[in-house]
Amino acid sequence: MTTRKPDGSQPSAHKRASSSPRSISRRSGKTIKAAVDDFLLDRRSQNHSPQTLRWHTIALDHFVTFLEQQPQVVYLQDLEAVHIRAWLVFLEKEVGPRGKVRAARTRRWYAQSMHAFCHWLHDEKYVEEDPAARVKLPKIEKPLIRIIEFEEFEALLSACAPPEVKDFDADRNTARNQAILWLLWDTGIRLRELCSLCLSDFDRRQGTIIVFGKGRKERRVALGRNALRALLYYLDRWRQDSRELEEIGNAGEDHVFLAETGRALTMHGIQMLFKRLRKRANLTDRRITPHIFRHTFAVRYLMLGGDIFSLQEMLGHEDISTVKNYMHLNDVNVQTQKRKFSPGDHLPTRMPGPNQTRRKGFQPKDKRSKNTEQ
Repeated sequence: MTTRKPDGSQPSAHKRASSSPRSISRRSGKTIKAAVDDFLLDRRSQNHSPQTLRWHTIALDHFVTFLEQQPQVVYLQDLEAVHIRAWLVFLEKEVGPRGKVRAARTRRWYAQSMHAFCHWLHDEKYVEEDPAARVKLPKIEKPLIRIIEFEEFEALLSACAPPEVKDFDADRNTARNQAILWLLWDTGIRLRELCSLCLSDFDRRQGTIIVFGKGRKERRVALGRNALRALLYYLDRWRQDSRELEEIGNAGEDHVFLAETGRALTMHGIQMLFKRLRKRANLTDRRITPHIFRHTFAVRYLMLGGDIFSLQEMLGHEDISTVKNYMHLNDVNVQTQKRKFSPGDHLPTRMPGPNQTRRKGFQPKDKRSKNTEQ
C-alpha cells in the first residue's frame, strides 16, 4: 500500500523555517562595512533625499571606522550593544575637525543613523537580534529657542540696501534679499525649500506657493499681503528675465531666487547673505539664521490665534508633538500670561502687602539691638 505523501505546503514551510537560521548565519559572516554599503543602497532605492543619504554616510563611516579599531569587531556576528555604547561615549569626547567636540544634536543624529542601520539589519535578517535595541539615544537639552524681534526684522530689511553702493546690481540684490526675508518671516519654510522654490511653484492669482519638503512631500502655503508684494516686486522688476538669462548662457532658469550670475542661489549663498546682513544691521551678537525665522513664524502664528493643526500642515511636520514644542518657545509670552493670571494677585480677600506690618510686636533690627544693650 502506497503511503500518501503529506501536503506539499508542510515540507516547504518546514524548509523555510529551517533555512532561516542558515541564511542569518551566512549573512552574519558579512563585514559591517559591506552591510553599511547594502544599507545605503537600500536607502537610495527608496529615493531618500541626498541630504539624508549624506547624513547616513557620514555617521556610519565614522561608526565603521571606530569599530575597525576595536579588537575583533569586523563582522556583523561580532557586533554587540557594548560596542555601540562605547562608540557613543567616544563621540562625546572626540574632538572634531574644527577643534571642538560635537554638539549634542550632532551626536544624536549620528546615533539615529546607527539605530536605523541596526534596525534594518534585523528586518533584512542579517542578524537574529537588533544590536541597538537596548541602546538609548543620547539625551539632548531643550533650551528656550529665541525668536526674532520686530526691531531686528526691520533692521535686517534696512540692511538689505548696502549704504556704500548705489547702482543697478545693488538695487536688484536689495529687492531680492528683502523678498527672501519677507518669505521666511511669513511662511516659515526651510532654507532648502526656499532655495528649491521655482517660478512654476508660485500661483500669482491665488497668492500661494507649492513647497516640496522632506521626502519630496508637497504642501501649499498662502502668502500674506506684505510678503506677496515683496515677492512680486522682485519678480516683475528685478529678477533676470529670459533675454538676460539667455545672454549669460542660463536660458530657462526656473528658480525664483537667483545670484548675480543668473544661477540659483545656494544654501551656502543665503547663509553668507545672513552673515552680511547681521553685520550691516549691527546684530553680530545675536544668532539670526533662516531656521530661527522658522521658529519665529511658528511662535507668532500661535500668538496671533492660529491653531497647531494648520501650523503643522504649513510647516510640513508629520508629528504633531514637534509643533506643540513651539507653544513653549516664547518665554516672554509665557511670563506675560503668568503675570496676567498670577494666583498671588487674585485673592478673594485683602492680604497685607510688603509695606504693612505682618506680625504684632515686630521690632526693626536696630531697636532690638538697643533693647539688648540696655
